Amino acid sequence: MAIGDSFAVMMGTASTDRQPASGVVEQVSAIVKPGSTDNVVHYDGALEMDIMVAAVQTPLVHGNTNAFRHMPYNMALMIDNGTYLRKRLTTDRISAHGVQIDA
Repeated sequence: MAIGDSFAVMMGTASTDRQPASGVVEQVSAIVKPGSTDNVVHYDGALEMDIMVAAVQTPLVHGNTNAFRHMPYNMALMIDNGTYLRKRLTTDRISAHGVQIDA
């Protein structure tokens, strides 16, 4: 990847990290979390700071009554090789979206 490249990653049901390579900084701008079990945290390899701990839902389903609500979370969180994004536990799937801002 290069500065200005965007990323969109799916983090599966395992405990999963989004950890850029050494010297790379990414800005996470959105997380979509369609479950309420696994926390999403800012992690430095030893300590975790919670970002999302429960369901954060859009309030209403519009249009199709079969549609389900998502749990979006918009932010400007910088991650690098030392402090990165972690999806804890083994139930939910999430997606994280952002852009590389430094190399």
